[in-house]
Amino acid sequence: MWDGSAEPFIERYNISRRQAPQLHCTGEHLRARVDGGANCKRNIVAACRVCNARRHHRKVARDPNEHRMYVQRCVDRGKWHAK
Repeated sequence: MWDGSAEPFIERYNISRRQAPQLHCTGEHLRARVDGGANCKRNIVAACRVCNARRHHRKVARDPNEHRMYVQRCVDRGKWHAK
């Protein structure tokens, strides 16, 4: 993920300008504000724009612990951002 200028990130990871916005760093609430989640350090984590959007497009959102385990399984399998 990147924040600020995308140029160094694009060059370092040899990605296109089209791919870069998908990996822009966003703040993700583990427990949504509409469900009573607070704007505090314990409830907000860094997430790329794609992951943040995908999580919110699910019919039923995973709870924070379930989502954390899901992310870890994907990373362990080397399948993060797989198409």
